[in-house]
Amino acid sequence: MKPDNFPNIENAIKSARSMRGALFVLKNHVPEFMGNHITYEYFVRENGFMRGDVITVTTLPHSVTSLYVPSGGQNADPVIEIISKVKDRRTVELEKIRKGPQAKYKTKFFKAMGELGVKTMTVYKFLPDKSRGYGGFTVLEESPRASLAYPPERYAQIAFYFHLLVMHNGHIMRHLGVNEKEQLALQRMADGRTAQDVAQELGVTPRTIEMRLGSARKKLKSRTTTEAVFKSVCYGIL
Repeated sequence: MKPDNFPNIENAIKSARSMRGALFVLKNHVPEFMGNHITYEYFVRENGFMRGDVITVTTLPHSVTSLYVPSGGQNADPVIEIISKVKDRRTVELEKIRKGPQAKYKTKFFKAMGELGVKTMTVYKFLPDKSRGYGGFTVLEESPRASLAYPPERYAQIAFYFHLLVMHNGHIMRHLGVNEKEQLALQRMADGRTAQDVAQELGVTPRTIEMRLGSARKKLKSRTTTEAVFKSVCYGIL
């Protein structure tokens, strides 16, 4: 459901060439973000960040994000590691964690965040209990705790609506690099078909279908085709 007083930016989000572009549309047109950088995270299982099983997109400049993985990545991210435990929102004070006892936060990435002017990071959990997976939307605040001027329910509504838009418009599928042939193979597997059946239908060899499924599994970080189908449903690919 579209949030109340949400700007008419659906077409702009649909036309965005990437999820990052779609996120910039949101950042630049929704008053609640007040021009702050924002980050979208989506998980299909609790603590998925531990195996890299998370989609993360941000409006932070590449000069900052390029330092993320070398600085520990998701295993040294104070927001991702708490999202599954957040009730509605939680604020992380950047300077406090950088000066704290844990060495994993004394990195070039967090130093660059501070130099960018980020004082606090407030994460909002946005998927309702009965949804597949869960997500977090983080506002990177230059004015400490600035987003707390609005109720957390407002951010949850906006974030969930954005999530639905990028799923339904194929942004997540493109972000993960799943192509239409791989999508079709996954769809046929979801329908209970075999690789032999699909190969005969499409006029290709079973080996070709297996290769497409293997490629899809790799892109979706799935151990089995069943897991890949499940994730594809969660991501709006199927």
